[in-house]
Amino acid sequence: MIKSINDDAFFAAQHKLVLNDGKEIKGTKELMELVEHEISQILNDISLRETFDKIDKAIGSNIELRTFKQAIEKDNTLILKLQDYEAFKQEVWFGYFVQINNEC
Repeated sequence: MIKSINDDAFFAAQHKLVLNDGKEIKGTKELMELVEHEISQILNDISLRETFDKIDKAIGSNIELRTFKQAIEKDNTLILKLQDYEAFKQEVWFGYFVQINNEC
């Protein structure tokens, strides 16, 4: 979808994005402006930045957590999966079982 949005094909096909508040995004420029605004708000929030700094410091002090951080940086969709930790745990175990089965 990112490629389609970047080359405007998504919106040229008369698709639109509808946000939770009902706002409709009908063009790449409008979407990019919204994303930039939201990122700016996050980066300029001092308390949020302090919280992220504390988390980053805690992660950096532990080798397992550093490895986890690298995995999240490589595939940030993992953060979304962690919202339902039990389902994520089952998915990980299932992946292990499939890998073991393929090796046998």
